Amino acid sequence: MDNISQIDDLSLLHVIQLGSAAFPSGGYSYSQGLEWAVHFGLVNSISTFACWQEQVVQEQLTYLDWPILKRMYFCIKSNDQRQLLYYIEALLMFRTTCELRLEEKERGYALMQMFFKCSLIEFNDCWFTLCKNSMLSAIAWLGNKWEIPLKMLVMCYGYIVVEGLITAGLKLVPFGQCSAQKLLMAAFKWFSIAWRHADLLTDEELGGSFPLQSIASSCHEEQKFRLFRS
Repeated sequence: MDNISQIDDLSLLHVIQLGSAAFPSGGYSYSQGLEWAVHFGLVNSISTFACWQEQVVQEQLTYLDWPILKRMYFCIKSNDQRQLLYYIEALLMFRTTCELRLEEKERGYALMQMFFKCSLIEFNDCWFTLCKNSMLSAIAWLGNKWEIPLKMLVMCYGYIVVEGLITAGLKLVPFGQCSAQKLLMAAFKWFSIAWRHADLLTDEELGGSFPLQSIASSCHEEQKFRLFRS
């Protein structure tokens, strides 16, 4: 029992580490189109930001990020490199703008480089070569390395996405820390239901639809004055 408890404790600590603001996932550099939406008045209040956040959870997380993270997690667990490559390419295809694809690649590469420097993986490891192309696959690889149960990893990734969005909102909308915590707690209420739905999706059902984010991200590529890279 002590060994099982120790493994559970370590998994929990690794989840906290992964979700920490100090973990260098690079989320602070990106707004995923929010900056343009704020600049042009489409998101201009806490209520309009909450609608944007809800779309991120209901579409991006539920129909794309979470189900593909699940598939990547099991590809790595079963040592299926070919299928992992398939899902990396599918994910990049679903990232609908140049900025969103570049963000996915840059954050994946940065994470795998950090894992290498922390002696978690060798530079010439086949998983390094694959997972450096996608942040989501890097998270899936780390979840396997640290023996984090899938649901804990999924919830942690959802937290990373929503916290990054709220951090951008704090600077852009703006709103205060109390409002930020309320928005975070509101997102948490959707997580369990959204994950139950995401967990049942087939490959044919993958692909979140958030057209406004795609438009905002495309326009952001040509925005002259900006704080964020996406």
